[in-house]
Amino acid sequence: MVTRSIARPIYRALGSLPDALSAELVSRAEAIIAAADAYSYPGDLASAPTVSVGTTGANSTLNSASVNSPTYSIDNAAHVWRMGPLAAYSGNEAFGWTGAWVTKSGTRSPGGAGIAYSFQATNLTAFDIMMTGNAARVFRVRVNGSWAHADQTVNFSGRAYVKVTFASPVSGTIDICLDALTPIKGVNIDGGATWGGPANPVLMASIFGDSYTQGNSGWTIRGTPAQRFGEKMGIQNIVPHGASGQGYATLVDGEYIHTRIAKDAGYIQDQLGRDDPHFVVAYGSVNDRGGDTATIAANIATGIQSLQSAYPDSWVIFFASFNTTAGTPFSSADIAAFKAEADGVADARTLVIDTTDWEEVSQTGTLPGGYGSHDSPDGVHPGPNETEYLTDLMVSSAVAALEAAIG
Repeated sequence: MVTRSIARPIYRALGSLPDALSAELVSRAEAIIAAADAYSYPGDLASAPTVSVGTTGANSTLNSASVNSPTYSIDNAAHVWRMGPLAAYSGNEAFGWTGAWVTKSGTRSPGGAGIAYSFQATNLTAFDIMMTGNAARVFRVRVNGSWAHADQTVNFSGRAYVKVTFASPVSGTIDICLDALTPIKGVNIDGGATWGGPANPVLMASIFGDSYTQGNSGWTIRGTPAQRFGEKMGIQNIVPHGASGQGYATLVDGEYIHTRIAKDAGYIQDQLGRDDPHFVVAYGSVNDRGGDTATIAANIATGIQSLQSAYPDSWVIFFASFNTTAGTPFSSADIAAFKAEADGVADARTLVIDTTDWEEVSQTGTLPGGYGSHDSPDGVHPGPNETEYLTDLMVSSAVAALEAAIG
């Protein structure tokens, strides 16, 4: 399989380079490049952990901790994970971390998937995590970068502990991934384990989009396209911002992507006093297929400007558009118009990636470069093979653009 050796697509970084870049931005670019170059997937977990759901309202079976007071509760600042989105909006309990980003805009329950909590432990045989549920949720565990072999579905209503038991003790970083809004309160660990604190990431990134990269339709053993891209860029968790069906000219719950960006960009930093991410990502949305090209392009430019304003110390990476064979695919002229409008507002730290020649998502045919068959589950969202193909291209082109931008 081809990975970083993929022919890198044409990119463009506008502005006076590299003189227009701050020392901070150059340093961040160097850290991103180094992390991406160093990434190598360690392989899936040899044995998937077992997952069981406790009785609603019952104490932990590990240490009898109350369902309201896990030992390592996020009410204690020392246990707060630095990168998890905070779950607090109308209609849900105002506490906890969630895998899906909770936007400031609209009232829709967020979709997508992401890492809800990450912690470190030594000699860990079992842990349980206090969650608030109201429907079936796909639950995944990652240990030192290795994913379990299968999804685990948890289904309960109200507050309950979800227990994870490993086939043999593990040590290192444990990540809990959830597929939708599921607030969590904290964790307990087995008596033989040693708590190491929250596993705060070294590099941080956010992606603004839709279900194409963040949804569950093509969710593979190694996560969504957004997660795989983040991993390959050396990011422990790329924070997803997205709403299914939304586009730059496609209204969902009273918002477009660019208007949601204007409200959500910077929220995670403002809310918890964090530094800007090392980079933020956006892209043209397949939800706009068949829409007015000029309107879409103009709104894309507005979204990019919002990212630039909200994240003055972040690299902004914009992929001109992804595409699909379903419905009315974007033409090469459409994608060129999106790129041109993005180029028009790009500064020295805004990298615009040309995606014209990238393969469309499809349910038939063969991918180039030894990635196997197209395998979209619905003709719209990437399947497992397409996710690997797409994210390798995303990483290759993003790293090439960063390397050129800093000279």
